[in-house]
Amino acid sequence: MFEEFGYTISGEWMDDTAWDKTFMFNNLAIEKYDLTANEDIAREIQPARHLPKKSIGIFLRDMQFFFNVKFSFLDGRNVKIDYRKSALQSKKIMDATAITGRLFTGTVTDFREKGFTLGFQFDSADGYNGERIKEIDEKKLVATINRFTDFGALVIGRPFEYNDLVYVAAENQYYAYSNGVGTGAWEYYSEKLGPYKMGAGEYNYESGISPMVTYLLYDTDIDKLVNKDMVAASMPGSYYNKNYKLVEAPFDTRIFYIDKILKNGANLPTSFVHNRDRTSAQRVAVSLAWHGAEGLYQYLWKDWLIFLMNTRLVKTTFSFNQKSYGDFNASTKIRIAGTYYLPHQTNIKIPLQQEEAQVELYRL
Repeated sequence: MFEEFGYTISGEWMDDTAWDKTFMFNNLAIEKYDLTANEDIAREIQPARHLPKKSIGIFLRDMQFFFNVKFSFLDGRNVKIDYRKSALQSKKIMDATAITGRLFTGTVTDFREKGFTLGFQFDSADGYNGERIKEIDEKKLVATINRFTDFGALVIGRPFEYNDLVYVAAENQYYAYSNGVGTGAWEYYSEKLGPYKMGAGEYNYESGISPMVTYLLYDTDIDKLVNKDMVAASMPGSYYNKNYKLVEAPFDTRIFYIDKILKNGANLPTSFVHNRDRTSAQRVAVSLAWHGAEGLYQYLWKDWLIFLMNTRLVKTTFSFNQKSYGDFNASTKIRIAGTYYLPHQTNIKIPLQQEEAQVELYRL
């Protein structure tokens, strides 16, 4: 998508191999029908037709709320994308003591009091999300197990009741009790793709990028839903009709993994959103769910949000010249009289004027 807008990207996010097997969903059929023949138009692919209809600004915001990254726009339409959490350990430090103004105020943020919510804005055009992602009554959650086979040894101190829920971590799925004993007594209920809440959850980070949902097929032979180990959508497609007119159905930004997985003796392309299979074998490093020991919260957000909940916001002024402003942009941390800060916001006029700039910093 960046290339479509003429940008070249680099940085930590681009270099992170955790996302190497990530793909973005689109609903455009790669075929053209005319009055005389069916033609493969793969060589005619126009990437813009396979991207959601949204502005680059909204797409960047969605990336920030999903991957917790910051963007540095450099000369020559180059963009550097780095993780916010990495700033906490950065060694790129500028000493700004000499250019700091006398006005220096600090306030305790309300992040700890109000808390955070990390969520997905799912594609409203896809009905499959609503079928497979349900609200969970925590009172019905009776246990958490690692793998599906662990149901055989599960004991909770009382007989299981209809619609008791158990979370299976390896699959990132909730199962509901129906009847019987052992593994056969449980059936799929919901995929755990709901929001992650810290504290009161009042600061809401909701990303327009969301994961796909695992495909479950109803098997009439066993009267249960079966995990087909692939992702699915339920929505209209975009296509060219017989008059070569493009019929478009809107879609939003959704991602998933694809990798070759050994099945029945063959390596088959397999789509998935959770990073482990039913046996808990790891497929990729990060789950595309917020929750879990290897989920997005743990991998991308935890350190940063804990920092925000314990920091102070400092407001001051810097007297920039060309050199100091260049040093400021090249640095991740700022040192003032021996105390370290992370830049939060700067109000400065470009081209650079000989005046004080308003600066907001988070204290480390």
